[in-house]
Amino acid sequence: MTLELHLLTKTYPGAVRPTVRDLSLTVPRGGVTALLGPSGAGKTTVMRMVAGLLAPDTGDIRLDDRSLLPLPPERRGVVMVFQNAPLFPHLTLAENVGFGLRMRGLPSAEIHDRVGAMLERVQLSGLGSRRPHQLSGGQQQRGALARALVLKPRLLLLDEPLSNLDAALREEMRGLIRALQRETGITTLVVTHDQSEAIVLADRVALLLDGRLAQEAEPDEIFARPASVAVARFIGGVNFLPGRCVQGAFECALGRLPLPSDASEGPGTLTIRPEALRLGPGPDARVGQVLERTFLGSQTRLTIVLAGQRLEALVAPDTARHFAPGDPIQVSLPVDALWVIPDAAG
Repeated sequence: MTLELHLLTKTYPGAVRPTVRDLSLTVPRGGVTALLGPSGAGKTTVMRMVAGLLAPDTGDIRLDDRSLLPLPPERRGVVMVFQNAPLFPHLTLAENVGFGLRMRGLPSAEIHDRVGAMLERVQLSGLGSRRPHQLSGGQQQRGALARALVLKPRLLLLDEPLSNLDAALREEMRGLIRALQRETGITTLVVTHDQSEAIVLADRVALLLDGRLAQEAEPDEIFARPASVAVARFIGGVNFLPGRCVQGAFECALGRLPLPSDASEGPGTLTIRPEALRLGPGPDARVGQVLERTFLGSQTRLTIVLAGQRLEALVAPDTARHFAPGDPIQVSLPVDALWVIPDAAG
C-alpha cells in the first residue's frame, strides 16, 4: 500500500506554533521509509496521526488513494508498534501474539497456526508458553513485533522500536526487522532519531526539522547532498566553507576548488564530510597543521587548520597515529565529495 501525507498540520492546545507544519510525504508501496529527526521534531505526532490516535488540524492521510481520516484506528489496516511496547503480563507470549487475532474472532485452529508460524519467523519458537517476565528485553521486543506482523497489516508503523535495547540487541533487531519486511513486503514507516538506524532499515529517509520536511531521499543522497546546512549538520556535517560557485569551481578561503559538473552558479556554502578528506601527498594536496587528535574507537578525529579554516577529518586510528598536534599535514578535498548548498537553501 502507498501512504500519502498531504499538507498535514498539527498544533497542540496551548502551543505557540505547530508541532507539524504543512507536511507532504509519500511512503512507497512495499518499502521502508524512515522518519528521521531530533527529539521534538514532530515524528511521533505524524505517526499517531497516521494510526488514527490523533486528528490533524488540516491536511489528509491517504492509503492507496483512500482517505483514512473518516476511519477509526481499528478500521485503517494500520498497526503501530510503540517505543515502549509491553506485552500483556498476564498472558503467555503465544497469547500475546494471538491477541489481535482473537479480537477479530478468528477460529482457534487458525490462530494457533498463524501464531506458531510467526513465532518461528521472529526466532521465538519454543517460547510461546512463557510469560513476558521470563523473556529477555530482546525477546519481548521480538514478541511485540510478532504481535503486529501476525495481523498482516496494510501498513506497519514502528515508533523508535530499538531505542530501549543495548547496542548488540539493536544490531540484531535491525537485521530481523529488515529481513521480515523484505519477506512480507509490508509498507513500513519507522520513526527514529538514530541516523545509523535509518540508514540500515530504510530505503528512503524523510528528515523532519522543526515540524517541517527538510529533505526526503535515499540515505546515501541525504549524506552526500544535503538540501541545507541544517540537514548537513544533523547528519554529522562539520566542514563548511562560505564562498561562491563561478564557472565550475568554488572560490573560498582555500582558493579555487574544482567542483562536480552539476554545481550551480552563485553564493553558497561548500561542505565535505569528514570521512571524505584525504590525508597525505597528492596532486591537489594543500598543507595545513594538526590542531587536535581525538581517538573515537573505530575512528580518530583530526582537527586541522587549513588556510585559516578549521576542518575535521575522520580516519583510521592507524593513519592518525602518525600525526600529533602541531604537525604539518597534507590534505586533499576530492572533487566528487564536494557539495555546495546554495545560500537560499542554507
